[in-house]
Amino acid sequence: MDLQLKNASLKLMYFNMRGRGELLRSILYAAGKEFTDQRIDLRNWLALKPKMPFGQVPVLEVTPPSGKTILLTESLAIARLLGRAFQMYGNSPMDIYYIERILSVTAIVENDVYALMLSKAADVHLHLKNAYITEKLDTLLEFMKEMTGPFIGGKSLTIADLELLILQDLVDRAYPNLKHDVKERLTTLRSNVFRDRPALERYYKSRPQTEF
Repeated sequence: MDLQLKNASLKLMYFNMRGRGELLRSILYAAGKEFTDQRIDLRNWLALKPKMPFGQVPVLEVTPPSGKTILLTESLAIARLLGRAFQMYGNSPMDIYYIERILSVTAIVENDVYALMLSKAADVHLHLKNAYITEKLDTLLEFMKEMTGPFIGGKSLTIADLELLILQDLVDRAYPNLKHDVKERLTTLRSNVFRDRPALERYYKSRPQTEF
């Protein structure tokens, strides 16, 4: 099925938070693709949930020029699809490898960070040790040391770069006093991304401020 994503009408349905929807929003803003950002009020979720595929969000509603609407689920699957459609998924098998290993590590870190934020654990240092978050940041640092250009894939921006911006925000919010060498590299990457995609920077500056 050819979704013709570049010419399709898109509506992203997710809660009024960053969470699993923020990478998808970031890809679309970075691509300069117009879309409807439908932010679901949690008070309306129970009524809306049965209408969503598998009772979950994010959901990307795609209406191609042919007019037949399809609902896409699973955030990372959607992200990879959008990345391919908008030339943000690398240009070679090695590019894809670099992207996927970043996504593999960030998924673990994000799950741990969300668990901490939801549990509101008092002993952050204990949680860091138990969740191996510092070890994962060490891994990301080693990955970033291998960069041969301004982005993870070299000269071209990919969804891995956007995912690292989201990770940086999460870590800064959950562990404001955490010191790690990877943070400086993430800040440099953020500057490179915003310089390359000013529309994304405008979104970041204007997006709603939410807890998650």
